[in-house]
Amino acid sequence: MDEHVIANIPQRPIIAARDGCPTEKAIEQLQSGKATGPDEIPPEVYKLGGYALTKHLVDLFQLFWENGKLPQDKHHPPLREQR
Repeated sequence: MDEHVIANIPQRPIIAARDGCPTEKAIEQLQSGKATGPDEIPPEVYKLGGYALTKHLVDLFQLFWENGKLPQDKHHPPLREQR
């Protein structure tokens, strides 16, 4: 992977106060071994992702909040092909 490409990815500010983060609480409450949701990502991935994944999810949710809209299913197909 080209380091220049990674270096040019826009960075969002880190949230200093993370106590009681609803995203962290929701991930903690996920039950392993359950079916995937519409994103087709198993709960174990979220749980094992730890702080790094949670930070990116919070950044993504903040972006949705700032833009005032969520991606639509018809414009964002599933991550893998349906069989």
